[in-house]
Amino acid sequence: MFNFHGVGSLASDVIEPRELQIKISLAEENILEGIRNSVTKSIEIVEEVDRVLGDLITLRFESAKNRILKSLAMYASCREAVKAIHLHFAQTSAVLLHNLHYLNLLNAFNQMLQNIHKMLLHLLSIGKRELSSNEKTLLSVQKFVALLNMYMKTVEGFLNAYLSRSQKSEELLSQMSRIAIDLEDYINDFASDDAYSMLPVLIVLDMEALAHSVTNLYEAILCLYQAKKS
Repeated sequence: MFNFHGVGSLASDVIEPRELQIKISLAEENILEGIRNSVTKSIEIVEEVDRVLGDLITLRFESAKNRILKSLAMYASCREAVKAIHLHFAQTSAVLLHNLHYLNLLNAFNQMLQNIHKMLLHLLSIGKRELSSNEKTLLSVQKFVALLNMYMKTVEGFLNAYLSRSQKSEELLSQMSRIAIDLEDYINDFASDDAYSMLPVLIVLDMEALAHSVTNLYEAILCLYQAKKS
């Protein structure tokens, strides 16, 4: 004899394909929105780094120190937001069709954020004489930071376009690629400049690490974009 109550109970636990697709879409959008919001916060930090360098060029060391401390607090807030996204990913990864690509994207952004953090700490710890000895050197770093800021704003624009299903997504992806190449080229050209040898080695290493993490972030975004298109 069939137990119809048992059959009904089992049937109620089955997720319909349409419901599953909605669940997947919501999980993906939540992760991408979280990353987009964290990118927006990281842009504020990068812009503050630019102001720090402006203060150092004009020998306003106390102002630079205060800006760095403010930026470190902003970083701590952004880092907590990224941890929350990682937690959400862990809770929903079983339903994500491209979970490895999402994880790579999260890790690439997190690495970039940590490299920005390192630069802030190194700017805070380097002595006044080292930083004020060569204005041209600091202007070179400031130009690099301006390119980095442009890149992060392009990433933000891409994520906004992608979430809204805008046709601008591919155009912004191409812009991202060009700026990533420009940053790598800038570092290579900078290495042959006299200003390179005048710069504290830790800042040089920070710039190199950031240029590499820009490329890694672009590649993670591209892989996810291509995977979801196929």
